[in-house]
Amino acid sequence: MKKQIWIIALLIISSCTYFIETIDNNEYTVQNISKDSFSILFSHNINGETHPCGCRHHPLGGLPQIAGIMHEIEKKSDTLYVDSGDTFFASSTIPDSLNSSLSFTGKNLARGLGKLKLSYMLPGEQDLAMGWDFLKNVEEENPFTYLVSNPSATFPLNHKKIVIYQRGPHKVFLIALSDPNIFKPQFSSAFISPIAQIPFIKEELKKAGFEQKNPFHRLIALTNSGIDVDKIYAKNFPEIDWIIGSHSQSFTKFPVEEGNTKMVQVLSRNHYLGEIKISLTADKKSDSYAIHESRDEKAKVLQPNPFHAFLTDHKQRLAKIQLEEQNAMSVKSIGVQKYNTSSSCIECHTDQAKKWQQTPHALAYLTLIKAQEENNLSCVKCHSLGLGSTHGFQRAQDIIQFEQTDEKKLKRLKDNYWKHVKSEFTNFTSIRNLPPHTIEKISNKWVKFDEQSGVSHNFSNVQCLNCHDKHLDHPFSTSEVKVPDSQKFEKMKAKCLNCHNQDQSPEWYEDGKASEIKIIQMMKKVQCNH
Repeated sequence: MKKQIWIIALLIISSCTYFIETIDNNEYTVQNISKDSFSILFSHNINGETHPCGCRHHPLGGLPQIAGIMHEIEKKSDTLYVDSGDTFFASSTIPDSLNSSLSFTGKNLARGLGKLKLSYMLPGEQDLAMGWDFLKNVEEENPFTYLVSNPSATFPLNHKKIVIYQRGPHKVFLIALSDPNIFKPQFSSAFISPIAQIPFIKEELKKAGFEQKNPFHRLIALTNSGIDVDKIYAKNFPEIDWIIGSHSQSFTKFPVEEGNTKMVQVLSRNHYLGEIKISLTADKKSDSYAIHESRDEKAKVLQPNPFHAFLTDHKQRLAKIQLEEQNAMSVKSIGVQKYNTSSSCIECHTDQAKKWQQTPHALAYLTLIKAQEENNLSCVKCHSLGLGSTHGFQRAQDIIQFEQTDEKKLKRLKDNYWKHVKSEFTNFTSIRNLPPHTIEKISNKWVKFDEQSGVSHNFSNVQCLNCHDKHLDHPFSTSEVKVPDSQKFEKMKAKCLNCHNQDQSPEWYEDGKASEIKIIQMMKKVQCNH
């Protein structure tokens, strides 16, 4: 019997470069293949991030880091890289004032993913933040292809409905289900309901040669509906072996199973890379799932790492675009009373100021300078006081305001000011690693430098009014509203979590929810005993 099975198998694949030697009905070996496994690598919800911002204690993500991880995997396994959407932008709506910088970032991220050998992508609703033309342009300039299995007749992008990959006797059938319900009305008509389309997709798969009972065939679906809807797909489409999801940003350390279908997601911003490993020497029961954390040291695995130069160029070009955008903003705050900055508070609250000046909050803006992100308003808002308020500042270049009003003198003054700050106050690796007395020393030097430079308001760094609500005329106002003690914690907690979200401070969270114990611990570290 064993001999007969071996002969049949050999005849079936005699034209191929590999052959199967059957040992018994359940075990076999595949010979004459270059590697023993085939890995489908995946990402999603990258949200326009090319590199970690530097806010985290242990930064995760970044194109150099992902390149290093892929380099390690490719030593042992053939690979296919796919993405299931919400990739190019952090939101489905983009302010007109940020159109140029976010368009540049999205397109450059697409270039980076192309260099990582991204093969197929399912567009998500955030990817359409700039409309179909943006995605058409991305497709024309990059080697990857859009994969959508339920397009309507009006779907405007070049795409594939089904992709088949073969390695040895194994065939992987890839499909992608896009949920019209998550898109804005002007885009949703480009997709047919996945549930309604499933019978037709099954028929197309059958014509393409897919056999559910074939132990060498796998059906993998990309989706952008969230894991709850993925469970519905799995019930209606039990032939699917794996669903690579997005949108809900679930973190599946182990696959979520519905029948025989396994569902996986790996969170956002390239902090993790997912891998479905297909053994080429066993049937699909041996398939496995792994999550790869994109730590900083992973970038060093690939030497030289081409993405270091890529990011240096990206940051320099982006900073110029952001500056141009902000120069075009109309600023109407002449005559508006400004917030009292820390230098004003220090005059009376010396003990509290000393405690604050020993915390990383007091030098938070220097983190952005070292990361070349000082023109990035999405970063500046959490490293400063008053961004977006007429009582604060609108543009990154106005974060420091001087008593000098002459435009020519003011420009020269600002240039010299920042040259001094960068040369004198950034000689460290990480603010968090500095001892409190060193942080205080730098902070005091900065305060004295502001006095010498004629600074009227320094809105940089996380300072007093980021936490405390005070009247603009404090301490002379008698109209300040007192917050009841019972409400103080919740109000302060909300302020903390506005910046210390799950992306930037994951150690504050447990099972997706902020830990009150952790928040209280962190508050005690920075409280000024006011």
